[in-house]
Amino acid sequence: MKIAVTADAHLRTSGEHPERYAALENILEQTRDIGIEHLIIAGDLFDKEFQNYSEFETLCRKYDGLHLHIIPGNHDPNISESDIVGANIHVYTEPAVLEVDSTIFLFIPYVAGKTMGEEIARAKDKIEGSEREWVLIGHGEVYGGGGMREVNHRERGTHMPLSRDDVEQFK
Repeated sequence: MKIAVTADAHLRTSGEHPERYAALENILEQTRDIGIEHLIIAGDLFDKEFQNYSEFETLCRKYDGLHLHIIPGNHDPNISESDIVGANIHVYTEPAVLEVDSTIFLFIPYVAGKTMGEEIARAKDKIEGSEREWVLIGHGEVYGGGGMREVNHRERGTHMPLSRDDVEQFK
């Protein structure tokens, strides 16, 4: 199985931030060139208050053999499949499971005011009963243990924190 995961592209238009589109296109080219069929974008594909997705859709059409799995983040929490159209584009607005080969991925989209643990609990029925391990992918912050998150002075608050207790509870 070959998949790729990225996040935080914060796209607007290529005129405003050509380097962001160039970086994403580089990722798309590399995934295609090495035979990856699934690219997971774990939040903040688009920047705040941006709603013109046509340039992104055009870019995605060039990579029609690549499935793009988009999980909304705190900067683009309201995107949906009705906003972004493409045969190879999948937007997850609710917790969802994707199975690639024998690996189970649990996608958790950003929900303001919620913790990652609360959303995993809500989606527990999607992974319960499976004896296989699963991979959590969402857009949040990790708290607890030796790797306490440092304060980011450019962004207020916390965004869907995942605690060590959450990891222990749902492993």
